[in-house]
Amino acid sequence: MGQIKPSTIRDWVGSMEERKLSDNYQAVLFNTVSGVMDSAVDDRRIRENPCHAKTVRRPVASSPPIVVWPEERVQAVRSGLAERFKIAVRSALASGCGRVRFWASRQTTSTERR
Repeated sequence: MGQIKPSTIRDWVGSMEERKLSDNYQAVLFNTVSGVMDSAVDDRRIRENPCHAKTVRRPVASSPPIVVWPEERVQAVRSGLAERFKIAVRSALASGCGRVRFWASRQTTSTERR
């Protein structure tokens, strides 16, 4: 453990980038190693966590943009499902997946009928 220096961590992070590992996977691996190093510091096996050095760039997880489906697409997908799976769409909407969008479209439809 004491032989792992910030330069070792930098090289390792660089190798993950070269191998084109996903951003999320790199972040998970880095956080795991950093946690192990934090435990080693707590146990006085090493003095400092090399992952926390100023010269070490921590991988950042990325999240893809969320695309909300319009109601027409939701209904088209639902209509293409077997009857026993249609409840999944209803459950997803009821649990908050697209709730605002679905509610807003229902309000518009209700208002238009008046």
